Amino acid sequence: MKEKDYKLIALDMDGTLLTSNKSILPETIEDINAAVKVGKDVVFSTGRGLVEMKSFFEQIPQINYAIVFSGAVVYNITEKEIIYCDSIPQQVALEIIKIADAFQAMAHLLTLNESIVDKRQVQQMAEYNMKIYQSSFLKITTQVDSLAEACINYPSFPKVNIYFRRREDRMAAYEQLKLYPITFAFAEEASLEMSPLNTTKGTALLHLASHLGIDVSETIAVGDADNDRDILLKAGLAVAMENANKDIKEMADEIVTDNDHNGTGEAIKKFLLQLQ
Repeated sequence: MKEKDYKLIALDMDGTLLTSNKSILPETIEDINAAVKVGKDVVFSTGRGLVEMKSFFEQIPQINYAIVFSGAVVYNITEKEIIYCDSIPQQVALEIIKIADAFQAMAHLLTLNESIVDKRQVQQMAEYNMKIYQSSFLKITTQVDSLAEACINYPSFPKVNIYFRRREDRMAAYEQLKLYPITFAFAEEASLEMSPLNTTKGTALLHLASHLGIDVSETIAVGDADNDRDILLKAGLAVAMENANKDIKEMADEIVTDNDHNGTGEAIKKFLLQLQ
């Protein structure tokens, strides 16, 4: 690999920066601090919304920027300022909820300030293959009696998710939903993530690079799953985790160790700081 002076590294959260138990290793934080100290930008890159990221923003205050909602929002954490934002119209969100209901699936509405779920379904997240997130959801979500009724209080949403009981249901629902002007990513065991049309982590990286006055070829992206695909394609260097999906590893320029053994720290040291 030809050495290049990379200026920014974008780190996916689940399956990448976060370990299997959804925590960040102390040594990973040390590597992030080392990069920030020499003027490199380390960026969160996640499908999570702002309310879901609050504790991580507090845990690593040295990180100034975040790509959230799978690219629908680029956020300046330090200044609490939205640099870029796009959203799914309310009417489309209502159709997503209707289709989720038809499959007895769990829909999830994300606004800039809230994470909204059905109060009955959030108690049964294991049924939707999302048990590991349940404790977090119980703490941070706004729990309502009717998602459809909650939906009409907002003109649009940066992201909407559906958590299915079965992969077959996800595919059948996708066949109906693909007619709508939205961007899709297959996530977790049987989840479908929906973003505004032509919006990905990759398009968000372009907005952030422009904002920072750097070329996208000077960036590194690290990820493991389908919603990382476009940012890996657009970044100057694509790095996959050892635990990444097979097709993500095949498209990557480099592969680092898995998320339980500081793979992100390896990427920072080896490619951003070029210490190894």
